[in-house]
Amino acid sequence: MLIRIIYAILVLTFFCGLGLAETETVYVPQIGFGDGFETTFSFMNFSATTNRVEIRAFDPEGVPAELLLRRGSPFEDESAAEVVGVEVAGFGSAIAETFSDSFQVGYAEIESDFGEDFGLELVFRRFGANDRLITSTSILPQPTSTAFSFLAYSDSFARTGVALVNPAANNAAATVNMILYDSLGDLVGAAEVVLQSGHRFSQFIDESTPAADLFPEIASEDFSGTIEVRSDIPVAVTIIRTEGAEFLFTTQTVQQARAVD
Repeated sequence: MLIRIIYAILVLTFFCGLGLAETETVYVPQIGFGDGFETTFSFMNFSATTNRVEIRAFDPEGVPAELLLRRGSPFEDESAAEVVGVEVAGFGSAIAETFSDSFQVGYAEIESDFGEDFGLELVFRRFGANDRLITSTSILPQPTSTAFSFLAYSDSFARTGVALVNPAANNAAATVNMILYDSLGDLVGAAEVVLQSGHRFSQFIDESTPAADLFPEIASEDFSGTIEVRSDIPVAVTIIRTEGAEFLFTTQTVQQARAVD
């Protein structure tokens, strides 16, 4: 029993701090499948009671998407699904995966009845030719927040992006302001993104798209620094970072932003 308690403390740091209530919902802003990518959800139950978790997948506009793996029985094949339920035995663990017949990206909504005995880890994998594993990255999802910051890179070696979800439960558009500082703390630029209820935004900081031209100031130069983000309502976030020619997907942890007078 003592070993189990120690193990729970080590891997559940994020969720212990979050203090989930029963039937709590958390969000994973970045999931995908296809073109060599796949996402695995690993669930941990630190209670003695079998509990259930439900995963729902959505496209960037909040439309339910068949992006999850429904495992087949001896009488049926595995198939793509919008919703997957997973039973996790007491003190046990279980996994669920993304699946699609074509390349898709989106976000996931995860609802559990574990209370504070719930642990979740995301693993992103990138495969090359002949299913050769190029990289595997493990993260803990972040809680929704109205203020956070993260490291920002834009050069020939590394690029940083951000994925945001405005939960449908907010029932309101989120106005998200991003402020870019260089490594000396000097202001470089600012951007604003309006995210409708249930929608997802995902973009590299030096990228110009129809959705947003975040920071044109760094589009043609090497850059390293930080980004501070403020939202008028809580949003979920995952930071994306590419490195090198083949190491195509990794993540970093956001930090709670400094107080603003």
